[in-house]
Amino acid sequence: MKKLPKQAYQDKCNFIREHYPICQCCEIREAQDIHHAGYGAGGRDDRTIIAICRECHYEIHHGKGGYSVLSKDRQELLEIGLKNHKEWQDKC
Repeated sequence: MKKLPKQAYQDKCNFIREHYPICQCCEIREAQDIHHAGYGAGGRDDRTIIAICRECHYEIHHGKGGYSVLSKDRQELLEIGLKNHKEWQDKC
């Protein structure tokens, strides 16, 4: 698990929102939220954030089907988050 300092986290969220305006899960709707695809023993892993629409975000956290009704599974979203992290690091 890795947590970023607050300002670096905000910068990264802005970068992800700017570069991925369409949901990285369904690839259809506008991405309005940031979601941590990965969690460690200590909580959220800031290396795994993705841009996601409200509908997919709600389904992940509150839906009855969870990941099973989404177009991508948890592992795919985790890989997207790690790819986003690498892109963000490369731009820094």
